[in-house]
Amino acid sequence: MDTHTPDTDAHSPYAPHILFVCVKNAGKSQMAAALLRQLLHDRVNATSAGTVPGTVINALSAEAVAEIGASMEGHAPQRLTDDMLREADRVIVLGEDPQVIPVEGMKHPIERWKVAEPSEHGIEGLERMRLVRDDINRQVLALAIELSGQPGEHTDIMLNLADDLARRYEGRLTREQVRKVVRDVHAEILPISKAPAFVPILVERRAVAVLDAQVEGREPELTDLTH
Repeated sequence: MDTHTPDTDAHSPYAPHILFVCVKNAGKSQMAAALLRQLLHDRVNATSAGTVPGTVINALSAEAVAEIGASMEGHAPQRLTDDMLREADRVIVLGEDPQVIPVEGMKHPIERWKVAEPSEHGIEGLERMRLVRDDINRQVLALAIELSGQPGEHTDIMLNLADDLARRYEGRLTREQVRKVVRDVHAEILPISKAPAFVPILVERRAVAVLDAQVEGREPELTDLTH
C-alpha cells in the first residue's frame, strides 16, 4: 500500500487521494494508478486495491505501462478495506466485475469506469494489454486534466497530439516512444505553467524538440516552459 501522506504545507497544494479498484489489483487498477502518478507526480496520491487480490503484479500490465513511461515498481496487490474507502477522496472502480459496497464515512460516491476487454474479440498477450492500457489511459488523462485545472477539451487535444506526432515520427521512433515523450513533457509542464489554457501548445513545442533530439542522437536544448 502507498504510504504517501498528502502535503498540506502552505507552499504546496493538497494532493488528493485517488483509489483505483479492480478484482485482483494486479493489472487494471495498478495501471490506472501508475499512469496517474506519471502525469501528476506528487500532486496526487494514487493508490490501488483489489476485492480478491492476487499475489503478483501482472507482468504484461507492467510492461505495457512502462512502454509509455509509467511504473508499477514497488507496488504489490493488496486487499481493499473499509478504511481505504473512507480515506480516499475519490474511489474509482474499473470494469463491471468488482463489487464494491459503499461504507459510511466515504468522502465521495463510488465512480465506475468502463474498460474494454479485448480478449472477448480474441486479442491476447501484450497486444491485449496495450489496448486495455490505452482505454484506461484515456480516462486517466481526463482525470489528470480535471485535477490540474485544465479545460476539459484538453483530453482530446492531448490524445490527438500524441497520435499526430506518432505519425510524424513513424519509421524513426515507435508510437510508444513518442507517447512517452508527450506524457513526460506534459507532466513536466503542468506544475510550472502559468496559463493552463496554453498547456497543449507548450507540450507540443517541447515534445517536438525532445523527439527531434532523440532522432538526431543529441540532447534537447533547454527551453523556457513557464509561459
